[in-house]
Amino acid sequence: MTAGACYRICVNVGWTERNGSLNRSSSFNSSGRGSGGSGCDGEEPYSDVSLEEDVIDLNHKVSLPLCFDDNERFRILVNLLQEQISALADNQNTTDDRYQKVKHENSTLNSRIQMLEEQLRELEMRGEDQLVSEQKRCRELVARIER
Repeated sequence: MTAGACYRICVNVGWTERNGSLNRSSSFNSSGRGSGGSGCDGEEPYSDVSLEEDVIDLNHKVSLPLCFDDNERFRILVNLLQEQISALADNQNTTDDRYQKVKHENSTLNSRIQMLEEQLRELEMRGEDQLVSEQKRCRELVARIER
């Protein structure tokens, strides 16, 4: 292999870059992934467009010259993917912890709301009772004065 004919391996092995142009190999099968042609009603969450955008994004991030042998390239890519999976797992754990914390706080706040609403109802009833007794007392006083 000459230095001028250096390949770059992409994360999606179906794509390679040779002398500056992207070539799609026949091993990449996209017939089962389409926005409408797959026949699956929402079973696959990714479309061809989003998959290709992901591949292009990863191509910009990972570019390995073919001076490495295939095993070395794949080992490097596997290590990179393992690191990404580990980072995603950590992120998921953090997100899950935050979700549980917010869920607990929400439950606590809902209990507090119910308690305060009950206190408000009791205060309103006491206020109404006091109003009725004050109105009765005022009527009695007015009746005494009129006599």
